[in-house]
Amino acid sequence: MRDWVFRTTRKPTSPHSGPSTGIGPPCRPGSICGGLLALVVVATACQSQEPDPLSQQRSALEALYDATSGGDWNSSANWLSDRPLDDWYGVSTNANGYVDSINLNGNGLSGRIPAELGEPDSLEHLDLGGNVVYDADWNTVNDLSSIPAELGNLGSLEHLDLTYTDLSGSLPDELGNLGSLEWLSLRRTGFSGAIPAWLGNLGSSLEHLDLSGVKSFAGPIPAELGNLGNLRNLDLSITGISAPIPAELGNLANLERLSLEGTDVSGPIPAELGNLANLEWLGFAHSRALVGPLPTELVQIQNLRVLEFDRTGLCAPTDQSFQDWLAGLARWRGDLCD
Repeated sequence: MRDWVFRTTRKPTSPHSGPSTGIGPPCRPGSICGGLLALVVVATACQSQEPDPLSQQRSALEALYDATSGGDWNSSANWLSDRPLDDWYGVSTNANGYVDSINLNGNGLSGRIPAELGEPDSLEHLDLGGNVVYDADWNTVNDLSSIPAELGNLGSLEHLDLTYTDLSGSLPDELGNLGSLEWLSLRRTGFSGAIPAWLGNLGSSLEHLDLSGVKSFAGPIPAELGNLGNLRNLDLSITGISAPIPAELGNLANLERLSLEGTDVSGPIPAELGNLANLEWLGFAHSRALVGPLPTELVQIQNLRVLEFDRTGLCAPTDQSFQDWLAGLARWRGDLCD
């Protein structure tokens, strides 16, 4: 029996030949196919370097966990696990799986809000309020202490609630870039300095602005707040604001509630507040530096239900038309002019 041996022969290649494409003859340096191959290699390398958005969002949440002592949270179910982000406690995602809501209100967060939290551009709702805990002597035992400028990158953010935290310092100017923001509450926080004028840049969307109880806010009410044409609630009560009330607040055509109780604002009430046709609640109580008679233009506000100006230097005119208007309110408190 004869053994058959099959041999294959390889065609020798020129030392100038380029890499083989596996189909047809090898590419020579400088040839068209060689150039195309180089483009494919570069494109593939670039694609491999592009970050995956879902991985980025997972990393941002992991950074939040690490920076705010996640191991000590009241609840951290599924955090740092491989489960979908929608299963992580307090996290919701949209139909595409991207994070659109983080609600960790009252969950015992302590530390700092990391810059990475400004990365999920799909985020619409962020609630980190209620994260301050006191001991029996009302000393702070854990809190959030800083807010990063990078939160200004959250272009889709509509709701930002940081109430009842120990966040301090000045508000970052970058928050003025939150063009979709509808709700901003910083109630009972430790922020200080002047109320920033850039809040007026949020006029196309902002409906609720609550800065009440931020006693370290000082200085005048910025006239730029008059640009907030969609604002429905403005609460600046129990703050350190001072100086006269700016007439520009009379431009807030959709305003339903204006609270200036317990402040150091001074002088008379501007007649322009009579332009607030949709106003239902108007409060000046305990703002003792306010003086003079209430402007008669207030009778133009036919929707007003509550007016409080007790414990101030203000008084209600005694002419019949003003008294009839007062009688039509559900409640009013204050003194009559002599």
